[in-house]
Amino acid sequence: MAFLYHQIRCIVAVLFLIGQHNEQPEIIDDLLDIDKHPCKPQYSMAAEFPLVLYDTHFEGIQWIYDQDEQRVNITHLQKRWTSENTRSVMLKRMLDGLNSVPFPSISAEIQPMESRIEPNDTDSQTSGSMWQDVQPPIYKQHSNLIMGCKPRQYRPLLGRPVCDSLESRIEHYAKKRRLAES
Repeated sequence: MAFLYHQIRCIVAVLFLIGQHNEQPEIIDDLLDIDKHPCKPQYSMAAEFPLVLYDTHFEGIQWIYDQDEQRVNITHLQKRWTSENTRSVMLKRMLDGLNSVPFPSISAEIQPMESRIEPNDTDSQTSGSMWQDVQPPIYKQHSNLIMGCKPRQYRPLLGRPVCDSLESRIEHYAKKRRLAES
């Protein structure tokens, strides 16, 4: 049986909603019950970049690898890994630096000008809290893994508008094709 268009991205999007405690795990059974819910609710799909099939296993098949091609592939992936890992470490260090910045207890916008701490004042390094103490250490880290924009208020999947059924989409394109042929 073939996969439906973007099926894996849709499944992962629902799993993200469950992981964020926006939906209960039972939503999967509800959505798979096509008698109760013949049409898919409208929601954004998961991003495609982390969803890569990179390994498969077939019993009774012995793969033959060309040594030169294997070297080229490994060299390419090692270079890519080095670049991506270097970027990852740099970003982590930047985040660590920003998380350790002193965050004043009173906002400078509401604090009177004469009582503001000057940047070269040694007390400014010790006053207030660190950002990591004010905000949770993981802050919207998953937001780029779901496509589209995030709504201000979450709406449960079963309360959302639904997409057209597969049958109605097939009928629509069949009519369109018949019109184009005539």
